[in-house]
Amino acid sequence: MVRYWVIAPYNYDKPEAFAACWQYDHANGVIAIGWDLGNLSDLSKEDISARYLEHTEWAATSRHQVIKFWKEIQRDDIIIARAGRKRVVGIGTVVGPAFYDAEKGKERAGSKAESFPNFLRVRWEKGETVFPRTELGMQTLYEMPAERYAELFETAAIPETPGDAENGSFRLERHLEDFIVANFDRVFRGEYAYFQEDGQREGRQYPTDIGLIDILARETATNAYVVIELKRDKSSDQAVGQTLRYMGWVKEHLCQAGEEVKGLIICQDADERLEYALSMTPNITHKRYRVDFRLEEPATK
Repeated sequence: MVRYWVIAPYNYDKPEAFAACWQYDHANGVIAIGWDLGNLSDLSKEDISARYLEHTEWAATSRHQVIKFWKEIQRDDIIIARAGRKRVVGIGTVVGPAFYDAEKGKERAGSKAESFPNFLRVRWEKGETVFPRTELGMQTLYEMPAERYAELFETAAIPETPGDAENGSFRLERHLEDFIVANFDRVFRGEYAYFQEDGQREGRQYPTDIGLIDILARETATNAYVVIELKRDKSSDQAVGQTLRYMGWVKEHLCQAGEEVKGLIICQDADERLEYALSMTPNITHKRYRVDFRLEEPATK
């Protein structure tokens, strides 16, 4: 099964260095990341984690990115090279296993003091895409769900369902996230606060080691973290399972002592499977949304 991986070739806050690294990657058919730990090809995930944690100057949670690069990305997987959070500079297919080359890593960075020695061979196939709003996570490397990839790069139109137009409703789940984020306070009426990190609104598509949380918030009354997932075209089992996984990640990586994590699934139509599942998971609730579209005659003078 093909998997989709977003990788930042370099820090986009340094445009000249970023451009040089991306030019190198595109010209040489590669993508690279830092964290020089030597050749990791023969090590297990556990051994890579242990070696990484010897470097106390690095964030402990970033070790998962190194592990994914070396042990999870496979031939025929898709790489999305991102520049910041609104721009993709290239999309390509992995054509070989990860390899280590310290000299090429320094050559790529153009500096003996900086190295990106972990490489993947990539056949670059698609060029730049620029989004009008934030669509990409902040991590150097993370996995993008297949449905999210299709939504961003393959879906040109909103699928129609017979009967929707005459019933006065439309399936607009593709744009639901945009609407919720743009109207967050009005939608939730003060029940939740949009998650802020370093004084910025960063709750949308919040990056984790296991994927992107659709929306991360805090419950106003309790200050609990709230993982908000949009059901979209997922099955009920997938929606509940994914929400639980993200809640577990938030509990381990973001919560301080005594803080709680809750989940909220937003869907158009709840079903029996979802109702049964949520009856046994009291920390997850669900809300339904309705979209009405009406044309009115202009007022006559």
